[in-house]
Amino acid sequence: MKILGKKSVSVLLEKMCGFLFAAGIVAIAALPWLLKLYYNLKSEDYGRPIILSMLVVLYISGGIALVILVQLRRILQDVNRGAPFTMQNARRIKNVAWLCLPISALYFVGIFTMPSALVLLIALVFLFLAALTFVLAEVFRQAVLYKEENDLTI
Repeated sequence: MKILGKKSVSVLLEKMCGFLFAAGIVAIAALPWLLKLYYNLKSEDYGRPIILSMLVVLYISGGIALVILVQLRRILQDVNRGAPFTMQNARRIKNVAWLCLPISALYFVGIFTMPSALVLLIALVFLFLAALTFVLAEVFRQAVLYKEENDLTI
């Protein structure tokens, strides 16, 4: 399968972003019931405070994740149109990096109300993703500048 162009991985990823966005909206809307179902299946009662803190963390991080999906879908749309190296896409990549930071911070704070190694792992992963995405955004910005300079010299 091709990476770019028609019938490619990038087209599939663009469609997946749309699907994940729709599924995310449904999941966020159904979050209280999904969390209740989860705890009923585990047959454990963690109490109201931990469930409320989980709802807050999941609602906020879920909303931010939806915004990230919108940014990624727009980047992929530009890639699929054959115009990936634009300053707008460089800004979108940087926006994704900035959006990863509050998710990381939220899970770092969440460790105090939901003590779990998984919560710490999620916080560290999003912190790493933010740093990596900031680097990629700068590389992408420089690529756009080189492209614009190259376009002017031809």
